[in-house]
Amino acid sequence: MPNIDLSQENFDKLKQLAEPFVDTPDTVIQRLLDAYHANGTSTAGRPKTAKGSGVSALKIVSRDRKRARKGEKTPIEQFYTPLVRVLKDAGGKLSANEAIERVGELMAEQLNDVDRSRLPSGEIRWRNTVRWACQRLQEDGKLDKKSTWGIWKLAS
Repeated sequence: MPNIDLSQENFDKLKQLAEPFVDTPDTVIQRLLDAYHANGTSTAGRPKTAKGSGVSALKIVSRDRKRARKGEKTPIEQFYTPLVRVLKDAGGKLSANEAIERVGELMAEQLNDVDRSRLPSGEIRWRNTVRWACQRLQEDGKLDKKSTWGIWKLAS
């Protein structure tokens, strides 16, 4: 594997873009390259620049913001009814993965780009929200807390 020497200043900038205990310098550089290619390049193979600035218009999104801002994603409460509905339609219980898939099918029109984005863990945000909805429904007594692991079941 090739080695690259970086100035301390550039290394510090890479660290600012990294998620602690998750990213390596290589993963941060990979994200920068992916963003570079996603934004397109000019015919000369260099990044597009803002008019007259000479500064690249490449937009880097830091991964330090894990939470969506209020109003950006579908509220968890909107997942309760579809989750209970898919469990009822299945006779009262389903595997967690199957329940999540069916909720996704029911809510496909409601889900936005933020819901469909990936969390730092790699999981798709709306799927994670369905899991949290299940937990809240268990706490409210609508779903059985003591069902078999990986099986979601309506409370009796």
